Amino acid sequence: MRAEIKSINDSEVTLKMIDPINEKKLEETEWRGRNFAYLELYDSRYSSPEQRKHYWALIGDIHDHTGKRKGLINLNMKALYMVEKDTDKEPSVAQGKMTQEEVAEWLQMIIEWMIEHDIPAQHPEGYVPADISKMMYVLTMNKKCVICQKQPVEMAHFDGTVGMGRDRTKVDHTKSKFLALCHFHHREQHNLGETAFIEKYHLAPLKLDARDLKKLGVRGNYEEEN
Repeated sequence: MRAEIKSINDSEVTLKMIDPINEKKLEETEWRGRNFAYLELYDSRYSSPEQRKHYWALIGDIHDHTGKRKGLINLNMKALYMVEKDTDKEPSVAQGKMTQEEVAEWLQMIIEWMIEHDIPAQHPEGYVPADISKMMYVLTMNKKCVICQKQPVEMAHFDGTVGMGRDRTKVDHTKSKFLALCHFHHREQHNLGETAFIEKYHLAPLKLDARDLKKLGVRGNYEEEN
């Protein structure tokens, strides 16, 4: 349970509860009419409870999809971080071990690894703490819908530069913005309009260079320039 320290008077500490008190748990843990608890001070510089919860939720998602033991997955994700960061220091989401920025970067690595290995997050909010623009890029380049991660996808234009009736192969698509969308969400984009669609799903459409566009199969006049 989380709480805020309101006052300290010698050995007496007054707490204001953030989480509701579990009265049943109090009864179960009572000892000779008294309850005892450990008080761990929260340091905002280091990993937050939300980040730790997110980390273990992702480990659980990988376990559910692959059937591998969570302990082994945990070790593999630590190895992923150490290789990517070229460090001998073992990462940990335990309180006081890594800064929030370091944990956020590690979570980003894990999510990208999951996307690349076709391992879905069980809940869309699993991607929320990640860098939204980077997540949109990783999902798009892996040809997965940025909203539901389903395949196949269609490359959706944003900013209205193509227009109806224009020859898309003669358009410089590097001046447009894109996102990978499944057919259902691509149709919804057109029905709602770009602004409403972006606001509904909190999206960040991407500007892509010619190399990325060609990899995605988006043909345009930049092909003639290379």
